[in-house]
Amino acid sequence: METITYNEALKIQLNETKRKESRQLKLFFIFMLIAVLTLFSFLYISISVIEDNYKAELADFKSQVDNLKHEITETNTSAEMLETRIHSISNSAFLQIENRMETLSNKQIELEGKLTDFIDSADIDSTANGY
Repeated sequence: METITYNEALKIQLNETKRKESRQLKLFFIFMLIAVLTLFSFLYISISVIEDNYKAELADFKSQVDNLKHEITETNTSAEMLETRIHSISNSAFLQIENRMETLSNKQIELEGKLTDFIDSADIDSTANGY
């Protein structure tokens, strides 16, 4: 058999130790790479979920804004219709009041005329009554 010197044995042991350390280092880097990739994938998924939630909330907010705009438009339209109706009623009421005042004025003139005619037609002697 061949005998191995102490130096050769140390070299062989050193080479085996280097191979083991190299293997362990490679496994460590592979493990770290997998850990980093896993972390980034979870981060990406989290960001995607947050983005989807944000988009859903934004769409809901836009829907609420559109509903409020529609309600404001309806309210403005109702207010305009109510204002038009109030003007119409007030104008109608003023016209009715003017017509009644004119009618009353005409009746007053007519009654004054009748009274004047009655006084003129009745031969009232102021002395006959003792005045």
